[in-house]
Amino acid sequence: MSKPRTFRAKVYSFFNRIVTITENKSKGIINYDTDNLLPQNLIRKIGESGTATSCIEILNQYVYAEGLVDEKIAEEKANDNQTFNQLISEATPYTSLFQGVAWHIQRDGTGAPVSVKSIPFENIRVADNGNYIYNPTYSLDTKYDSLKDVEYPKFKGAKITLEELKAILSYTNKDDNPVGEILYYFNRKPGQYYYPIPSYYANISDIEADSELSKFELESVNNAFLPGGFLTIVGDIDDKTEDENGMTEMDHYDNICESFTGNSKDNKGETGRNKLMLLFAKTKEEIPIYQSVNTGEVFNAVEQSTPRVAKKVARAFGVPDFLVNLGGSVGFASNIIADNITLLNNRVKPIQNLISHSLRMVFPDKDFTLTQNNPIKYIEPKLLETLTEDELRALIGYKPKEINVIQPANN
Repeated sequence: MSKPRTFRAKVYSFFNRIVTITENKSKGIINYDTDNLLPQNLIRKIGESGTATSCIEILNQYVYAEGLVDEKIAEEKANDNQTFNQLISEATPYTSLFQGVAWHIQRDGTGAPVSVKSIPFENIRVADNGNYIYNPTYSLDTKYDSLKDVEYPKFKGAKITLEELKAILSYTNKDDNPVGEILYYFNRKPGQYYYPIPSYYANISDIEADSELSKFELESVNNAFLPGGFLTIVGDIDDKTEDENGMTEMDHYDNICESFTGNSKDNKGETGRNKLMLLFAKTKEEIPIYQSVNTGEVFNAVEQSTPRVAKKVARAFGVPDFLVNLGGSVGFASNIIADNITLLNNRVKPIQNLISHSLRMVFPDKDFTLTQNNPIKYIEPKLLETLTEDELRALIGYKPKEINVIQPANN
């Protein structure tokens, strides 16, 4: 009597959404998650999800809108190469993605701030002495290089003493990095004292699911085994003798098999799917038997879950479904659309405030209030009836209608 078979099982750990902030004593910094790479991981995960990428792009549009309300300040120089509007435009994608902002500040000989630049938020870490460490290799494909660490003092405020200015200038930075301070600004919350954790991170599993659903469809197309017919040749297959190209009969056999999937393409991008497949067998009794698996139910489940997951992702970013093409027809009442836009503007206002409030810390005498997008406005029909033609044109951004005055002919 044969012994019962023993089955072995391996337990896989699912992704842990808890961000761990710990002190790294060997590097003298506070780690941004266990591997110290939360910003880089967010960039990758967002970039792999089409829905999340679209949501970030929508947020960027609504955060920046048309720049600063004060058009005069908007055109003032923020640094040697940028106006304030250009500076804010550069910083907006970082702020939308990380819900934080980082500025590099430089001062004149009196200690007054004269230059502010946006620096990559993902390359900054908090030092254990309260300063900041900037390292561009965090975002490179190459290995992290501690020799590239540059320490910057924490921003001291708009007004400082000469002693504080001397202390700032005492930092000698390498690799031509300019001396200055870093203003690292975000809304501190429970558990987020050192670094921001974006609110959408609670839905990171949905973002990953959105990405994996797209990958599944691509893999299903590329890996599908779709020959148009089988031709089996009976005889031995040589897997030892190599030809002039270093390939055995078995190697050629493997290449033939692969040519019937979407993974093998010719110079025209065409595959070998739905073509004749050539098989080899030592005897007739060893002719391969092809067994297919019915994946119809799986594809139906994917088809149904894709829009559901995408809507959950959009909800995580606070972006209305119809702005990322998830709402079907948008031919519903204009007041509902306007209400959704208002809710989105309310959602991006705290992100706008991160930019405005932080710049006010550097230049307290300037107003950095940002405009808001209002592409659709709802007005009660009865009120519309009381407006003049020029007032109606102004509502949609049109100039008053020109009146052509006919000059009387000269006698």
